[in-house]
Amino acid sequence: MVLTLHHPLRAHEALGCPDALPGFPDNLSPTDAATGVSPTTNVTATFSEGIDPTTLTTSTFTLKEQGSSSQLGAMVSYDSTASKATLDPSADLTLNTTYTATLTTGVKDAAGNTLAQERSWTFTTDIARPTVVSYAPTGPNPPGLSTNVTATFSTAMESSTVTTSTFTLTRTGTSDPLAAQVTYDSASKTATLDPSANLSGSTNYTAVIKSGSNGMKDLQGNSLAQDFSWTFMPCDGGIVLSAQSVEPLGIVICG
Repeated sequence: MVLTLHHPLRAHEALGCPDALPGFPDNLSPTDAATGVSPTTNVTATFSEGIDPTTLTTSTFTLKEQGSSSQLGAMVSYDSTASKATLDPSADLTLNTTYTATLTTGVKDAAGNTLAQERSWTFTTDIARPTVVSYAPTGPNPPGLSTNVTATFSTAMESSTVTTSTFTLTRTGTSDPLAAQVTYDSASKTATLDPSANLSGSTNYTAVIKSGSNGMKDLQGNSLAQDFSWTFMPCDGGIVLSAQSVEPLGIVICG
């Protein structure tokens, strides 16, 4: 008979011996010394064997800014099927900051063996969030009724996050987005919202680009710091009564 041992450190278990070896984290995310990490990331550690979930707590799995003694508020959970612990920070991490994640020897495997030694690793968050550098329509000249709505970003965006859910156009004061097609041009870093029907004249419209975990993100997974919105009024041959542009809310009024 040939006995194949897929995990050499667990050979004693295959031979029917008691488990005397501690589990160890053999897959970390973010990886040690990783850079450009999204500030919305969770920290995970996958173990070589099942862990006693009662020993995975905010005291035994911690995250701190490098050089700080104060750990960040977080929720710690454990997936027994994948033998994976997850630390979910209570708030987004700070940009361009190095963090240290630590698993203490208080973590025990299912047999009660503690980690052989404390395991710490570091990673650094991304430098900056994307911003909207230009948008249209805006300015003193009111757009026509068939206008498209565009926004150009400071950095390349992940095209799969540029959708009709993250870039919307509504009649100001209402909550239902207009039917539209949303596209993204990576060369110009510009998103375009093309309404399915002409807009109505002398009606205020509000365009919104959404931030957060369900919003637009750049290629590193960073979202905008906050929702970006602006309001405009298309005209059908009208004259401009007044116009103003206010960041991040741009307003164009015509009549």
